Amino acid sequence: MVLANRLTYVQWGFAGIVLAAPLTRWLATTLETQPTTCPSQILFGVACPLCGATRAGLHLLSGDIVTAVQFNAGLVAFMATLGVVVAREISRGDQFWGLRTRYPQWQNVRDD
Repeated sequence: MVLANRLTYVQWGFAGIVLAAPLTRWLATTLETQPTTCPSQILFGVACPLCGATRAGLHLLSGDIVTAVQFNAGLVAFMATLGVVVAREISRGDQFWGLRTRYPQWQNVRDD
């Protein structure tokens, strides 16, 4: 029962990403033409490790993985790792983030 509810939340999450993809694609292409706001880039002319992370994240949300890697490969690797960790935690059943799910005795919840 609990796993079925978690899968429902995951399905809603995927539906939200699919519905937001056109908006994030438009926003990412709009940001490509804007000047940088990175203080490191402006003051020293050197890109910081997070330069391009916003655009990479938006391209990643819109499904364009190749362009996201071109903007910031570190963010893509981090998001992939985070996705694996979250998927593993969701699939563990009654434990989530290392904490055992507990219900009050009066609820009488059973996992069948």
